[in-house]
Amino acid sequence: MAKPLNFKIADAIYDLEPVKLDRKKLYGWTEKIVLDDEENECNALSLYPELAMIIPKGGTGLGTIGEDGTWVEKSDLKYINNDGSDA
Repeated sequence: MAKPLNFKIADAIYDLEPVKLDRKKLYGWTEKIVLDDEENECNALSLYPELAMIIPKGGTGLGTIGEDGTWVEKSDLKYINNDGSDA
């Protein structure tokens, strides 16, 4: 708890406690809402909900998913020729 502030105006003394301000209330905020052609809100969709990965709002990433829908590490990838032999 913050220490109270004491103000003296003329002969009167006022004891006040600081109040924490919420940045959203002070400066406001924005949200991006994606709408379809009929003005309906769009939702996230996954072809494999049981294998879905959560990326936080505003987060971006680049990765590789195998044919079975699992994550593939970059070190496991290799170059191959058109005939399937190692490059």
